[in-house]
Amino acid sequence: MIYYIPYLTAPSLFRIIILWELVVKRGECAEKVVKFSGIYTNTLDDKGRISIPVNFRECLETSVLILTKGLEHCVWVLPPDYWEKLSERILNPQSLDMEEASLLHYRFIVPRKDAEIDKTGRIAVPQSLRDFAGLSRECSILGKGDYMELWDAEAFKEFEAASEKGLRAAVKKFGSL
Repeated sequence: MIYYIPYLTAPSLFRIIILWELVVKRGECAEKVVKFSGIYTNTLDDKGRISIPVNFRECLETSVLILTKGLEHCVWVLPPDYWEKLSERILNPQSLDMEEASLLHYRFIVPRKDAEIDKTGRIAVPQSLRDFAGLSRECSILGKGDYMELWDAEAFKEFEAASEKGLRAAVKKFGSL
């Protein structure tokens, strides 16, 4: 059904369509500053597939995610737009010498894999990345703002416990919350 709205110009119609795409089609994610937040526990199946939480999928503009080794022993799960920004910074470092840049390149660029989200919301995690992160059946998916991390659930609990002292120091340095 088409409605006639008097005085509606082509540019304003275009703006309405764009707003509809952002607000209606992408839901609340269009208004979020932090796209991905929260901790979810999901099961890694025998084929190495894991379901991406629904509210994370709703914030994606594509059905392809980029997987690579994380800074800790986890898998980074990144939307392509964030990957582009990150890889550009790694490939063209401003403040690193050649050896440091090479370390970042080998850690993040070399192991990069694409993962297509299937009809049920799952991605396949390559064996090499599962081995790196020590993923077992129970996994934690963490929202880290612009990207996600995939951890072995037990390893993440251990990481949290071990980082408690550092967290307290960081909060003190940061100031009151």
